Amino acid sequence: MNPALTSLNQGMNTTWVSSAKTHELLGFDIRIGSSLVLIPSIDHNFTPDGLQYFQVPTSTLPTISGTSSVTRLRLSIPSTSGYDPITTDLDFPGGLGTTLPIQAIPIPFAQIGLGIIPNTDILVRWVPNSTRDDVSLGLLGIGVKHRLSQYFGIPRISPYQFAILAAYSKAHASKKFIDSEQIDDLTLSFGSKSDPSSLGFETESKTIQFIGSIDLPMLTIYSRLGHLDGTSSFLAKGNYKVTYQGKVNDQLISYESVITNPVHLSMDTKTYFASVGATLKVLFLHFYGDYTVSKNNSVNVGIALSFR
Repeated sequence: MNPALTSLNQGMNTTWVSSAKTHELLGFDIRIGSSLVLIPSIDHNFTPDGLQYFQVPTSTLPTISGTSSVTRLRLSIPSTSGYDPITTDLDFPGGLGTTLPIQAIPIPFAQIGLGIIPNTDILVRWVPNSTRDDVSLGLLGIGVKHRLSQYFGIPRISPYQFAILAAYSKAHASKKFIDSEQIDDLTLSFGSKSDPSSLGFETESKTIQFIGSIDLPMLTIYSRLGHLDGTSSFLAKGNYKVTYQGKVNDQLISYESVITNPVHLSMDTKTYFASVGATLKVLFLHFYGDYTVSKNNSVNVGIALSFR
């Protein structure tokens, strides 16, 4: 899951602004767009380490951005304390790499920018916590962009501007489910109607950026230099029950074990990045795009409705 978690942090942090200019008092803009975070080939596979009882037929396994082919793993647990040995095959799932048109993970976003303080914009991203069809999600992001040009005697009407941005965002999404699977004498149960399990992610990130731009009547050329610090988690929550019914020493036995919250994978992303891009302005519509160089490079595109 690491490529997806890293991409999530980067995609949420490199798309806040496309100009160093700030709005006039009560000016605003509404932006929608997407960041396509490119996944390098080195992150399409990983080398499993420390697996107990598993026989891996290949030296590497696919990450979520790797090949979609399934890899069959042999599980062999030796006999202990009178129990028979357990041997079975489990399928390690493939990634999404071969099903995507390009090796990239899209991170969509929408936000509003408000000029309610002189030389300062307040940026807000917000999706209220909601649940529909057993899918829960929510997003909160807030940023502050402050024009630094004023302290160097550069007037607002000048096309040459630079600013600083600080932003914080937090998001979550999860899917509830109830399922069971039979593997030989093992029954795996994932949650119940009264207490379903869930699978999802949480992310929290901070960024600080310096922005420079040349703002002409129909074209803006801009660049960003920044640092991001984020943590993303992939979570499996709930009660996961394993039931075994089989013979031990010719006696039929039943065994049950319940594992609570079995998966909590966390990925910290701390990296610097640099972006360069341009905005085409047609009346109130602004079409922008840029390329970001970072741990994982990205292409960011979008459209804004802007009123000064």
